[in-house]
Amino acid sequence: MSLCFRLLPLCTALVLALTTCAGSRDRADYSVTEAIRYASAPVANDVRVGDLYRPNGAGPFPAVLLIHGGSWQRGSRAEMVRFARRLADAGYAVFNVDYRLAPEHRYPAQLEDVRAAFAWLHGHARSLAIDPERIAVMGYSAGAHLALLLGLADSDGAPRPRAVVAGAAPSDLTAYPNSPTLAALIGGSGAALPDVYADASPISHVSAGDPPVLLYHGALDAIVDVEQSRRLQAKLREAGVHAELLEEPWSGHATAFLLDGDSFRAALAFLAEQMPPG
Repeated sequence: MSLCFRLLPLCTALVLALTTCAGSRDRADYSVTEAIRYASAPVANDVRVGDLYRPNGAGPFPAVLLIHGGSWQRGSRAEMVRFARRLADAGYAVFNVDYRLAPEHRYPAQLEDVRAAFAWLHGHARSLAIDPERIAVMGYSAGAHLALLLGLADSDGAPRPRAVVAGAAPSDLTAYPNSPTLAALIGGSGAALPDVYADASPISHVSAGDPPVLLYHGALDAIVDVEQSRRLQAKLREAGVHAELLEEPWSGHATAFLLDGDSFRAALAFLAEQMPPG
């Protein structure tokens, strides 16, 4: 089976307004600052920006770097707005980011971007009333793949996330050597570039020092097989890493995201255990 991600029109009507508070909501529990540049912009319209949600109060707050999906080729942070808002309502600062997309930008550009976003958030934590030791990363689909790489892959001593939440994550790209989507991301097939496919696979980077991981996955996912998350959980546990897996029994790749009640509640409980707000 080939890996063929498709971006569904998730929350495309949602548009963030530039605000200093939560807008016209009944509860103004957090402020939102739009389009913060987290990396240098050598060209016009560089996408490496993010929206910062900061709870009201003195802090320091735990934080979550939020990463959108879309086959690494499309999508934007607008699709993650509702999750950013719910995390902020729960007491977390949130940095909801865009990153460079394939095929114009090949792997590892996407990983470099989310690393830069994490470094920006960590480096500005004190001034933003964020606890630099309590920053997690969360993503779905392609965003979950990047979240896992950020948490598991060696980053030459750079700060690492406190915890990782990954939904429907492709964790072993070598299982899909003939995927057109992965060929667009990496620049060739798995047969032509086996080392790159392995390097781009989170499962290749598991080690004993990895942060705790929560995986969730639809058991009926026909795009990214649930076995990807099962194998990753097993390998993490073999390495002594705390790893949980929530399987949604009646969900596919899209419905696990759209019908996110149990998954998101599990994510909040996991984050509260690893880095409680307040």
